[in-house]
Amino acid sequence: MTVSAESHRTDRSTRTLSRTGAAALRAMRPAHWAKNGLVLVPTLTAHAWRDPRVFVHAFLVTVAFSLIASAIYLVNDVLDAPHDRQHAVKRDRPIASGALAPSLAVGLAFVLVVMAGLAIRDVASPVRIVLLAYGVLMLAYSLLLKRVLALDVVALAIGYTLRLAAGAAGIDVKLSPWLAAFSLFVFASLALLKRAAELRALVQRKYPAALPAPGRAYASADLPIVSMLGASSAMVAVMVLALYVTSPEVRVLYRAPEVLWLLCPTVLFWLVRLWVLALRGVVREDPVLFALRDVPSLSVLAACVGVVLLAL
Repeated sequence: MTVSAESHRTDRSTRTLSRTGAAALRAMRPAHWAKNGLVLVPTLTAHAWRDPRVFVHAFLVTVAFSLIASAIYLVNDVLDAPHDRQHAVKRDRPIASGALAPSLAVGLAFVLVVMAGLAIRDVASPVRIVLLAYGVLMLAYSLLLKRVLALDVVALAIGYTLRLAAGAAGIDVKLSPWLAAFSLFVFASLALLKRAAELRALVQRKYPAALPAPGRAYASADLPIVSMLGASSAMVAVMVLALYVTSPEVRVLYRAPEVLWLLCPTVLFWLVRLWVLALRGVVREDPVLFALRDVPSLSVLAACVGVVLLAL
């Protein structure tokens, strides 16, 4: 009987540990790590992928960003747990649902930050500054900025652009101002798209039009202006891309720069389609994650890569 009881306790402890580990992994949001592929973009645009050492450094920076991002998600979910419990979908998040204790989440976040520092210990020192700036910005976003009108969008757009800056710093190249400008506008558009999708959901639920959404600075009455600003940002991003295609820098990097003009209608198609789907209620989540599971979006990505290869 004693052996059986001890075995039962051991099995129960193993199951509890397994459930906690699975909850911790979910709270780290590994699906979002794909966003950190942006860190590799400067390596590709600078045509530096042929150097194995350069690629390894870029990969390590990508890993560090993924670890920092997961740490921020954990802290964010601890802070957001009261609001998440009132949300139809977010209430199932590990911390909000009680599957992961807040104290464990904070401890894991600290471990992830240390691991990120170790990952880039041999990479160029400016990367540490960019990574620190990203961490501070995203922590400020979790604590305050996401509840401040318009600043939340600006913070998210800068956060994505810092990924590009880290990728450039990691391989010791200068971040192209064209790439930085395109990133700011396209990710501002996607941040506004996410807000628009959230506001549309409030309209469908007949949430009071004048009341801000829980934990946000936007009310459903703001949907028209948010949509207009987001679509405008998308058009500006395409315009920046068109100006880049005609810039002197392109003629130095590509043998057939005129082929790059095909990027403009391709990206325009993608952004317009994404906005229309969002306002129809099809895109109900992070638009980047939606795009990673959307066949037409993946086809657009493949087409863009093909265009760049043709232009080389």
